[in-house]
Amino acid sequence: MLASTIAFGAITDGRATLRVGGRDVTLARGDEVTTDSLRLVCTDVTRDTVALTVERR
Repeated sequence: MLASTIAFGAITDGRATLRVGGRDVTLARGDEVTTDSLRLVCTDVTRDTVALTVERR
């Protein structure tokens, strides 16, 4: 459905590292990133979780 793979990497100092559509991104709460087909907004990062809102573009 999303046409992209989102993979979790790690959380360090309140920032989550993810692999999105073949590219590594680091996000903190409030950050956003876009790819060819997706817009991701990081809504929260805790010690062991990351919450995202994902929209198709």
